Amino acid sequence: MFNIGDHVVYPLHGAGTVVGIENMEVMGTAQDYYVINILVGNLTVRVPTANAERIGIRYTVDKATADAVFEFMRSGSVEEDTSANWSKRYKENMDRIGTGDICQVANIVKALTLRDRRKSLSTGERKMLGTARHILVSELSFVLDEDVRSLEERLVDSIKAAD
Repeated sequence: MFNIGDHVVYPLHGAGTVVGIENMEVMGTAQDYYVINILVGNLTVRVPTANAERIGIRYTVDKATADAVFEFMRSGSVEEDTSANWSKRYKENMDRIGTGDICQVANIVKALTLRDRRKSLSTGERKMLGTARHILVSELSFVLDEDVRSLEERLVDSIKAAD
């Protein structure tokens, strides 16, 4: 169970802070909801406390894991689906984002960034890259206590170093 003030990650929206726990009635059923303010995008989400684990809400990673993400961006190999079918790649990448695993999201950011340098991404993949980058940067911002812009620049520089 999360508490008010906890830093958490909502897999499809990024990192945020639990700012409240409210009891709400929806469709005749009362239950408790976490109220989470997402760091980037000025978004507030309400998640039933009973479903938080199933949805994949988790605590943010530690600093060592955040540092490992940057090391991966600079030098790690990338797991990339080489399928010519962009819609298949898109679905697989959305499934990876949905896991909420920071390493999977980092892999998507790196793979799509490198793919974009070789040949242009489809509109859907370009949007996915933006979403994955947003999710990754929002969590890293909490963990490393850095502003979003500087983290985005560090990510780009790290990936350039790997290319």
